[in-house]
Amino acid sequence: MIYNANGGNGSRADTGIPFGTVYTILSPEEADICRPGFTFVAWNTQPDGSGVYYQPDDTVTSTQSLPLYAQWAPGEGPFDVAYDANGGTGSYTDTGIPFGTAYTILSPEVADISHPDFPFFMAWNTQPDGSGTSYEPGNLVMITNSLILYAQWTSETRPVCARRWCCNPCCNPCCTP
Repeated sequence: MIYNANGGNGSRADTGIPFGTVYTILSPEEADICRPGFTFVAWNTQPDGSGVYYQPDDTVTSTQSLPLYAQWAPGEGPFDVAYDANGGTGSYTDTGIPFGTAYTILSPEVADISHPDFPFFMAWNTQPDGSGTSYEPGNLVMITNSLILYAQWTSETRPVCARRWCCNPCCNPCCTP
């Protein structure tokens, strides 16, 4: 295992690991790697993050030398997730969310958001016009920065459903469990 700070400070090489050994991935602290002003996100087999991701304490079976590059995000948080009614009524902000938290996206009912002219909620999006990244209530998101999520509404009554995240025919006739 070769740990590369990838823009940070330090490095580590665990050599002589016998073939077939189950190896536990180290944390950046255990590998003596840091990057001031940044927070560690994960290890990746490619410097640009396009390879396979590993988290500290993941295990791998040793079959060859495996380079691991630290992946960093600026800042350390805490961060906010703001819900914007996008022309509707209401708003909600979750504040103080620590970096790396697996955050569950809220429903418009929980966020107390609605739209009188467009009664059917479709999804949340990072752009008001829906051209960004879409999230449905119940999706898990790894928090690495603050987010503003804009409600996407429709007046269509076809079974896209206002509650498509609820996979129960009682609250969602569109869903087949």
